Amino acid sequence: MRMRVAAVVAAAAACLAVASVLVTSALGASTSGPSGASAAGRPHQVNARPSRHLVGGFDNDYATGKIVNLTPYTWTLAGSGANDTNVQFWDTSSLPATVKPGQSFTYKLRPQASYATTRMYNGWFSYRADALNHAEYLTVDLEGSHCWFICLSRDGPPLVPTVYNATQAPHHPAGRFIYDFGPATANPEIGWTAQGYEKVWPNTPDSAFDFTFQTKGTYTLDASKAPPQLSALINAMCAGAKDTSCSFTKNGDIHWGIGDLDQQATVKSCGAKPPDALRTRARREPPADSPDWHAVSVEAKRTRSVSVGGSITASAELELFEVIDAEVSAKIGVEHEWSDTKTFEKTTRIDVPQDWVAGVWSAPVVGKVSGTLVVTTKLATYTITNFEETASGVSKDLTTPAFDIMTSSHEMTAKQYQTLCAGGSAGAPPPNGGRG
Repeated sequence: MRMRVAAVVAAAAACLAVASVLVTSALGASTSGPSGASAAGRPHQVNARPSRHLVGGFDNDYATGKIVNLTPYTWTLAGSGANDTNVQFWDTSSLPATVKPGQSFTYKLRPQASYATTRMYNGWFSYRADALNHAEYLTVDLEGSHCWFICLSRDGPPLVPTVYNATQAPHHPAGRFIYDFGPATANPEIGWTAQGYEKVWPNTPDSAFDFTFQTKGTYTLDASKAPPQLSALINAMCAGAKDTSCSFTKNGDIHWGIGDLDQQATVKSCGAKPPDALRTRARREPPADSPDWHAVSVEAKRTRSVSVGGSITASAELELFEVIDAEVSAKIGVEHEWSDTKTFEKTTRIDVPQDWVAGVWSAPVVGKVSGTLVVTTKLATYTITNFEETASGVSKDLTTPAFDIMTSSHEMTAKQYQTLCAGGSAGAPPPNGGRG
């Protein structure tokens, strides 16, 4: 049975010269194993083998350890505290508000009490990670004693840092600070490895203080229905992350179409006076040297995008383009311009007789390739179906232009003449109601 603070202090006062005493709470780790709700949140450790010492252990009475985030998700500090008391013993500056993918931090917990050669530790912290299917709360609990000289069994259970993956942050009944670290997350996406082993009296084997968190398991997602966290996963995993690969396999042929119209210019030909409403003019092809011919410069740019909700970073997007473009070139045989970034400029001529107005539009040829993106790490595989890349301003083949140029013209009304030729501005209507 665990002792409360008052009982521990009394015992320590009686044998101060020969022993040290520990305060633990109802949910601290013990050599006999977790109990109740604590046990519910504890499973899913990836690997408990001792490894090379990193940071964990003791530093000037502080219990310290290194936490590494190798998941694709940004963590948010969900809380920190201690059992059986509303007092905190953390160096709060050691617990960052957020931890981004690839970042790490070193926690520092000062003793709750010190007696002779024994130090009592009591504290927990918890971070929320919004994984693909649910939020996971990653909690580290340090509760127990460490003695470096004369120690007795009644000094209490040794300090054994314990990790929990739960569906909510640690919580307690109102007015009581006995925390519940469960319930455990069912089918968690995030696991951890233990490192930084240190001798803690009287525990055998040594206790681990450093923990590296990473995703594990096999997941299949539909990009057209995937949650916003998918963009975070791709940003972290498909931007040159260590021990991570991204591959793409296309499904079917490229789907070709015409993109949105982009008005390039409005051309007007104003006479000396407004057109006669009763006059009509037959449209005819003017000679090549007619002043009715107007040259218009059309400019357009090739662009690409991928079908993932949320924000994709430039580095992740570039990596995806390289992976998908290689598949397109190898399997479909489209010329290299699919992956080139270019700005096109072309001059076209349009016939605009006196008192007529014309508009010039460009519309890019759009190619869309769909397939399966597979993201693989040491412990996890994500298969993302219906993943698409859209390229705008590309050619189907060497004889097909990357952009269509369209024009629309008509004779001005008297009202249009006043607007266009008397200092105002107005455009011609788009061809075919807005699309080519």
